[in-house]
Amino acid sequence: MKSLKYSGKRVGFKTNGRGKKAIVFLHGFCEDSCIWDDFKKDLLTEKERVIAIDFPGFGKSEVVENLSIDYMADVVHAVMEDQKLEKIILIGHSMG
Repeated sequence: MKSLKYSGKRVGFKTNGRGKKAIVFLHGFCEDSCIWDDFKKDLLTEKERVIAIDFPGFGKSEVVENLSIDYMADVVHAVMEDQKLEKIILIGHSMG
């Protein structure tokens, strides 16, 4: 599990692979990045990298007081910048 600081809070995320293309997974409410573990293995090839983010307050990410859709989008963007990603394939469900 990797992490970064966004707005002073820890954001956890898992990353596998080294490809230039990235598939980013967003979990639903009351879940964390582990929900995608089996699914990610099926998509991982030498050309792709897969990343699963723990939204604030879930998994290995710290709780924030005013969680919003905009804040969650900013977290995704912060992970993209940290991992030097310009384009991604985004997969999510529920609030993801």
